[in-house]
Amino acid sequence: SAVEHLIELRDVYKIYPMGSEQVHALDGIFIPAHIDKSRFSILSQLGFVPKDLKCEALELSPHTTREQFLQQNAYLSGYKFIRSSDAHYVDDIGKVFTNLSLPDLSFDSIRAAITR
Repeated sequence: SAVEHLIELRDVYKIYPMGSEQVHALDGIFIPAHIDKSRFSILSQLGFVPKDLKCEALELSPHTTREQFLQQNAYLSGYKFIRSSDAHYVDDIGKVFTNLSLPDLSFDSIRAAITR
């Protein structure tokens, strides 16, 4: 039944810190995906981005810009943002993207460029 599939908000909230901790424990980059989407995003699931969320950036889909998104979500202005195509079809690959200035092609350079 539908009741069996419900997860309390406090349980969902616990998932995000756990995810970021696991990613950072592996020396990864944690970026919640397409947070502007009405489904399958941190905002659609929780209704907010937790203020203690440890992430390098927040990802926006092709459907908005940073400026448009922050008009509705000004409390997130302290975060770094990237945009990507979130492509599910070949023709959508690269529809939007984030330019990074890198001194070399390395994971550390990508992390530094995202967080500066």
